[in-house]
Amino acid sequence: MSSREQQPTAAAAISNESHTHEAEQDSTEGHKDNNSTEAEEYRELGTHAHGVAELLIALSGNDIAIELRSPAFNILGFEYAPKTDAEFARLDGSITLLEAASFLEFNADADCQLASAEITQTTQDTTLSHSDFDAIYRLDCAQPDRIALLDVSRLFETFTNIERIDVQWVSDTQQSAAQLSPERPVLAFK
Repeated sequence: MSSREQQPTAAAAISNESHTHEAEQDSTEGHKDNNSTEAEEYRELGTHAHGVAELLIALSGNDIAIELRSPAFNILGFEYAPKTDAEFARLDGSITLLEAASFLEFNADADCQLASAEITQTTQDTTLSHSDFDAIYRLDCAQPDRIALLDVSRLFETFTNIERIDVQWVSDTQQSAAQLSPERPVLAFK
């Protein structure tokens, strides 16, 4: 049984909204290469936007479920299937970094430890030109009443194509949303 089957995802705890790219809103003709301008690189495909990631967090008792959703461009610098040895190495290294989840730093006195990580990469169209990463984490916290903040500054440092993270979180008693950036990488829960 996978960790997804054992624990509801953070997204399921927050909403039933699906993550699809059916309503393409692309002002450019097709997918641009790495030499394209910044304006061309920022294209939206439904909820898929280069530079933007989503972080969905559900806190309940000692358990934290976190889902990180991001276009592959933010993680790899490209979205197509890897072709070169360097691209395969970048993919493998990125998956290793995502699995380690060392960029999810809760305040130390909450004593949160990673219990599981599941990383998937999905392709959103038949041309294999748009793909996303979905990372699902489960953490156990020895002192959940002390959870006060989550620092994701290392996420911005590790994956420099991420410019903004849209966060939604819910606990047993409250919920909120926030936007994080390299200049503002800390989420306060209280």
